[in-house]
Amino acid sequence: MTNLIKRASAEARAFGRKNDNRKSKRERDEDDLANALRIDAPRKPRFAPMTFSEEGGVRYLHFGTEWVQGAMRLRKPEHIELEYAQQMMAWLLFIETPARIVQLGLGAAALTKFCHRFLKRAKVEAVELNPAVVIAARAMFGLPYDDARLTVTERDAWEFVNDRSNHGTTGALQIDIYDATARGPVLDNVRSIARAALASPPRRASSPSTCSAIILASCATCVI
Repeated sequence: MTNLIKRASAEARAFGRKNDNRKSKRERDEDDLANALRIDAPRKPRFAPMTFSEEGGVRYLHFGTEWVQGAMRLRKPEHIELEYAQQMMAWLLFIETPARIVQLGLGAAALTKFCHRFLKRAKVEAVELNPAVVIAARAMFGLPYDDARLTVTERDAWEFVNDRSNHGTTGALQIDIYDATARGPVLDNVRSIARAALASPPRRASSPSTCSAIILASCATCVI
């Protein structure tokens, strides 16, 4: 029977083999696989892969699963397609357009585009950790590039809500941060919401235009 030649990767040869110079080359070759570095579980990438689909004139964003992370109707790119995202704009029924609107999580940029297009009095800022999402939003979902009223910041949302320079400066804070399975927002616990509340100015009964709104994507809850 022909002997099989066992080979290991460069990483395995560099890190996974015992240092025993007394063995012959043949013996060391035969031990390559036995001494190769073993990984108990596959390493997860930092970000889930992004995929796209289209059906019925609607383009969808996915994070490597069938779950929808965002959508855009091709004939109405600046309108909000998904019902839950439409509900996240319900705060406009209760307060006037604030000077600054912030979205935590960009996705397909539906909220960001809508606010930038139709709420001319406001400066709009989206905070997104994954740079690939920003690229996809601009290339596939029509997000404009930054201008005097639009800013897209590549940053961790948790850092944003803990940054004191943002406290008291945001009139509407929309939290729409889902994981790859779209089970619910990442920042949806009580402590996170308390931190997020500090990023919006306090309500003043005598001045409705300065009231704050915190909108959570989990159930389109609007906290005024």
